Amino acid sequence: MRDRHLKIHEDRDNLQLYAHSANTNDVASDLQPVFLHIPYPTDGCPAPENAYTIATGLVAPKSRGTLRLHSSDPADPVLADPNILAERGDLEAMVDALEMCRAIGASVTFHQWRKAEVMPGPGVLC
Repeated sequence: MRDRHLKIHEDRDNLQLYAHSANTNDVASDLQPVFLHIPYPTDGCPAPENAYTIATGLVAPKSRGTLRLHSSDPADPVLADPNILAERGDLEAMVDALEMCRAIGASVTFHQWRKAEVMPGPGVLC
């Protein structure tokens, strides 16, 4: 994982972090970790009672999905194919974002609030 160019935008009530993944040469950042002061439950893993969440975020994914009508009946559900992470660059950027979020969460700064990483878990390697 290479060093990332970080941009921090803040005002009194809001702090946002933006970063570059290893696969971009764009001037604009392509990653935005999201910080939540609550646990965010995931499939297969119960959320702890007291927790915070650092989630990965991709600012401008290249992957494109589709949304189509199933029929002419407006009551029929639409056919949605999000096609998430279909572009290799999107997947590589999300791995970079996951590594960055885990490094932030494992930092000394979060020591007093962190008991353990819940998801994906300390035994999972990127």
